[in-house]
Amino acid sequence: MPRDKIYDNALLWLSESFRSSKAVIDLKDRDLGTIIGNAADEIKIGWGATLPISYKLRIDVRDNRYRLTFSNVTVHTAFGLRPIEQTNRDVTESGSRERFTSLADSFRAYLTSAAKGSTW
Repeated sequence: MPRDKIYDNALLWLSESFRSSKAVIDLKDRDLGTIIGNAADEIKIGWGATLPISYKLRIDVRDNRYRLTFSNVTVHTAFGLRPIEQTNRDVTESGSRERFTSLADSFRAYLTSAAKGSTW
């Protein structure tokens, strides 16, 4: 898939995957092929409980490929905002990894559908 088509579909995926893509997206530069944003979500921590998290999301696109990166993960705990490295990583890291894998799979499926010409 050409770079511009991946870029356009990345913007569409963001708008469909988050409540407000305008609130999420901080930078979108078609010439660089880069979209950067801040997002908030919840992660499962077991027993049906969840914790709110926030993170930076970056999508870099090139012809026929893309890179989706999550960074600066912050967990909202009873003790305030904490970088994920300063939390019980046995609990928060697995929940975060599960959520980020789910988002990456969703993005991949969206692009695959777009490449086949399907629309949602």
